[in-house]
Amino acid sequence: MNRLVRLLLVWLAARRAVRRTPPQDRPSGFDEYRTPMRVMPNDLDLLRHMNNGVFFTLLDIGRVDLLVRSGAQRAVSQEGWYPVVVGESMRFRRSLVLWERFEIVTRVLGWDERVVYLEQRFERRARGGGSEVVAEAWIVARFLRRAGGPVPSTDVAAAFGLDGPSPAVPEPVLAWSRALDLAHREVEPDGPALAPSADESSSAVREPLQ
Repeated sequence: MNRLVRLLLVWLAARRAVRRTPPQDRPSGFDEYRTPMRVMPNDLDLLRHMNNGVFFTLLDIGRVDLLVRSGAQRAVSQEGWYPVVVGESMRFRRSLVLWERFEIVTRVLGWDERVVYLEQRFERRARGGGSEVVAEAWIVARFLRRAGGPVPSTDVAAAFGLDGPSPAVPEPVLAWSRALDLAHREVEPDGPALAPSADESSSAVREPLQ
């Protein structure tokens, strides 16, 4: 199935869920958002498994589902903000094959002054019952203003209904983010922000489909 068709179907389902659910009963930004999908013929590689690149493409759609169903999309649109992914990393555990059903599970881990940290997983039904993880990803994102300039992460969190300080982000996620120079940079007392070391690599900004 074409990515735009998938995105439209998820967006419509999310909008319908928002309209049918009273504000007090809607999930919070910290809840897990599950986006059901199925492996389609154009998702496959030559070995008839879902292509690795498709996993990354579908993560965008899972984040759109979270943005709409959490109610944050309205605030983001009104403020003239838009999200960009500044880094993502995925671990593949198992394969998905044609017509297999799976879910993308998306949740916010926390934030710092510069970026928001998310976790996304691909899950399917296990043979013995329950679910099993097919792949898991860490994502670092931020929001920018269409008029120019970044949006403070605390303002983004408020749009998701997340007031107060960020919960503790898992240390492995923070270590990965620092290694790629994605996290908030500490400022020296008498100098500029600390620069990454020579062996640290930077990650290019990639805008997801809006």
